[in-house]
Amino acid sequence: MMDTEKMIQPDMQEFSPFICEILKNGGSARITVTGSSMWPMLKDGTDSVLIEPANREVKKWELPLYQRDDGALILHRVMKKKKGAYAMCGDNQLIVEWPVRADQIIGIAVEFTRKGKTTRCSNILYRMYAAMWSIVRPYRFFILVIYKKTIIITKRWFNK
Repeated sequence: MMDTEKMIQPDMQEFSPFICEILKNGGSARITVTGSSMWPMLKDGTDSVLIEPANREVKKWELPLYQRDDGALILHRVMKKKKGAYAMCGDNQLIVEWPVRADQIIGIAVEFTRKGKTTRCSNILYRMYAAMWSIVRPYRFFILVIYKKTIIITKRWFNK
């Protein structure tokens, strides 16, 4: 990309009908992540996910793309399935969204690209991360505070 070119960050609300249509017709879509709800796994505006159609049941700890009743497209992790609905939570969130109906799920993330490296969601190390991060959900606030403070201190030490 040339220095004079500008990168356009599309508004997901504008593109959501096209993404839904592509997935409903059996296609897949690579979507740049917007928002911070899936941090630290995915970073806003730089990381992306490959979404395939939701033509199977979504499993615990997977990342479905679902559409809220207000039309917003959301990519959050499945915490549990109960009575035909799902409990979802972003990796950077403490509050679980319940219920997300099966008919709201339009796709499932099968891979993600972070810092230029692509990882399949079937990768065993990723699956271990997803399970561990989901299990520690009640303690995420404390873990993230410690993590952020460690980053700040480390940068101060090594940037002297």
